[in-house]
Amino acid sequence: MNQNGAVTNNRHPLQTALVATWETRKARGLANRGRIYIPCPALVVGADFLIDATSANGVRDSTATLLTQLGDYDNSQNLRYVPSVVSKGGKSDPTGTRETITGVSIDRRLDVQRRRAEQQVAPRTAVATVTYNDLA
Repeated sequence: MNQNGAVTNNRHPLQTALVATWETRKARGLANRGRIYIPCPALVVGADFLIDATSANGVRDSTATLLTQLGDYDNSQNLRYVPSVVSKGGKSDPTGTRETITGVSIDRRLDVQRRRAEQQVAPRTAVATVTYNDLA
């Protein structure tokens, strides 16, 4: 169908999601990165099929702030929440591992079925640092 006209909303198919990548201090191996899928993004997708960098950076910074707030020490109950990437392990290391999340980046391409999406390069935002108060 060929139709010209302005788009009046930013709705995307429900099976698409914005992807946040959790970064750790590990360069590779188990629990070096994790991902979450943020459903139903209401962001404008450009003619290049990417979300603009300003919007992606805003989501990245908000996600980093969320992790920082989750990682703050709760004095009232003496609890410590440490946002982490966890791996259940594999053949070489069946005990698994946990790594503290130190940064967040956002894929600027909405994620869909991976085998088809891998054909398109997906630029990611720069990593926003996540810091925690009183974390040794």
